Amino acid sequence: MPNIRETVRALISAFNVHNYARNTVKTNFTLQSEGKEDYIVVSFEKSMNTYQCRRYLNSIKRKIIREFYGIEESNDAEILDTAKLIFDVNSFPFNISDRDWFWDEQNGYKFVIPIDQGVIFNLKSHLASSLEKDILEDMQISSTTVPFNKRKYLCCSKFDTKESRQQFEHRFLSRMRERYENVPKKPLKVEGNSVYIKDVFDDARFIDSVTRRVAWLVGMYLGVDSDANHKVKLFKDMIVESIGQLTGVAIYGFVCASPLGREEASILIPNIKGNEGARLLTNEEALKLNYAFNGAVFCDLYGKTQGKLLVNGSSGVYGIDFSNKEISHCVITKIIESSVINKDHELSIDPELHFRELSPAQSPFNSPIHAGPSGLRTPPNQRSRSRSRDSGIGESPPKPKDSGASSGGPEPSTELSDMEWESSIHFQNGRLPNGHLDKAQLARLSSPTGKSQDGALEGFPRL
Repeated sequence: MPNIRETVRALISAFNVHNYARNTVKTNFTLQSEGKEDYIVVSFEKSMNTYQCRRYLNSIKRKIIREFYGIEESNDAEILDTAKLIFDVNSFPFNISDRDWFWDEQNGYKFVIPIDQGVIFNLKSHLASSLEKDILEDMQISSTTVPFNKRKYLCCSKFDTKESRQQFEHRFLSRMRERYENVPKKPLKVEGNSVYIKDVFDDARFIDSVTRRVAWLVGMYLGVDSDANHKVKLFKDMIVESIGQLTGVAIYGFVCASPLGREEASILIPNIKGNEGARLLTNEEALKLNYAFNGAVFCDLYGKTQGKLLVNGSSGVYGIDFSNKEISHCVITKIIESSVINKDHELSIDPELHFRELSPAQSPFNSPIHAGPSGLRTPPNQRSRSRSRDSGIGESPPKPKDSGASSGGPEPSTELSDMEWESSIHFQNGRLPNGHLDKAQLARLSSPTGKSQDGALEGFPRL
């Protein structure tokens, strides 16, 4: 008997990571519970107002439909008519309720959605459609989405020929066996040239294995030069902000290295801005970070890279090896879930808040704004605005609201806000004397062979 809460947690994580990897839409959904009730929580940057938050929520359904149907621009009615083919449009993220807003002066706005069967179905259908699209893209064939019984299936595609249907069926089943764990038995049903994906995605171990592979690919790609890829730069910025909030130290940049026996520059070694120039993480700082990530993600990589790292007087060379799927999965999911949505609809680490799991005092369910089992209500000055239950956007934007005081605890290092991001430094054969590096030494470190001229990793595997 599957653990429903654990399954939902895995589905939410898969939703976030697939959206990020495919550049569909940036989502930071987290699972939170109150008694026996489960909720999806969407956290926003503290400076955002309700109009900005609603614009983001309304964009999710548009971007998901564009991803799976190729529709660029359309009105809400047409989007929902199209979405009805594979999703439950009466549930989140296609239906947004005014009851589900939460706000306080410490944390800003959150959108808190009760999880019902429609929400779970949408998460499962999104996962099934993502797996299907990956294969269709690899095979370079197309199919037509057709209506199906949502009580039994997650999606259905009709192919032009029997041959293409057979190729898809074979590729789907073989990929499931080769890449993932605890794969459900007989996940497909075939009728003529149509292939149905059954509603059998209930094992959290299987779902996590899918997410783990996608997160691994995301992590491996972080070896690309930040100057060559803006998306990579933004994610490295979040790692920088997270480390700064956890340890109180500012990151100068990253040394990128290749593990022994590999060409990809999958190792990121943070360099800290110290009083005597750049230095490496100390053992104590690495332990603190590992505790926050709930796993040994910052490991001592001395002697484990292609380049010879000699650090005299240092306690070790601590970095993240994204070629390790477990480590990559842990880091990518933790960063995404600890992020907030900003005004540009990107993920970011809010400089006014702290990178940590919500304590009971921070939970949306411990606030005078909480309205009990029926849902969460907005402050009185927000309730009077007329909103469409579907789109969630009013006719005119409200005036920006004062963000209020920051959350309790020590403030993040002020050096972070003043720090100019340096491009990642790629390391292959160099020496790190006495555990410190200055700019001249960092500039002399050379690029690994796994990097092409345009900054992309050669031979980078597809999803």
